[in-house]
Amino acid sequence: IVVVPDNVTHNKVPQITGLLAYQKDVEVLHLRKNDAWKVMAEEEKILQTINETMAKMELMINLLHSRDISASTILRNEPAEFQETLQQWISFKTLKRCYRASEDGWHAQVFHLQCGEVGKTVTLIKVGKYIFGGYSDQAWGSVLHVNSAYKSSSNCFLFSFRNKDNLSPFKSHVYQNSNNAIYTDDSCGPSFGGGNDIYIPKNAKTSTSSTNFGYTYRPPSGYSYGNSNTRALLAGSRYFYATEIEVYYFA
Repeated sequence: IVVVPDNVTHNKVPQITGLLAYQKDVEVLHLRKNDAWKVMAEEEKILQTINETMAKMELMINLLHSRDISASTILRNEPAEFQETLQQWISFKTLKRCYRASEDGWHAQVFHLQCGEVGKTVTLIKVGKYIFGGYSDQAWGSVLHVNSAYKSSSNCFLFSFRNKDNLSPFKSHVYQNSNNAIYTDDSCGPSFGGGNDIYIPKNAKTSTSSTNFGYTYRPPSGYSYGNSNTRALLAGSRYFYATEIEVYYFA
């Protein structure tokens, strides 16, 4: 929106389609369309339009800077069912983001620095159109206190919202090798399972991640560990490059 004092100045405004111009001498709002100005609204409508536009912009800015899971870029424009299902699985009051790869950087040490000591976490991973991840009730360890080690848990689980075989959203609990529920090492991101059910390397933007689903976490009925369809189920293929990674903690 531009404000011009009179018609002479109005005529000097660049011919940009979609530009709104408020001409003060006649107190109307003009819209540039097909290289011509068209009266759009009287003065009272102008303020209403501006206020509505500013409110929408403020909402967008708040969402952009919010760390609540409702502002997740991975779940944005996805069915509300995904977040509702996650709520049913882990019954959270608030999930706050501690890490987003595209904003914070793809290096694993950044993930450990920001999420290592926050306690229970939910990891969301996007690979193209596929969305999956994991829940951990074990800490990942900060950069200063992380050791290369597996952690034991029978409560961790993997999940899938959208997968290669178009299965409905599902979660997969630990069913064997529970001593290897998650792997903590500052040279890799959030990784689940002793056989690398989900493995995220230290720079998942340019390094290959992988899924060897079924070693620690039980795959859906009809899928078995070591089968190529099982390995490709979560991310579309066994080896992949992540589009986005987000990690949330219970606030």
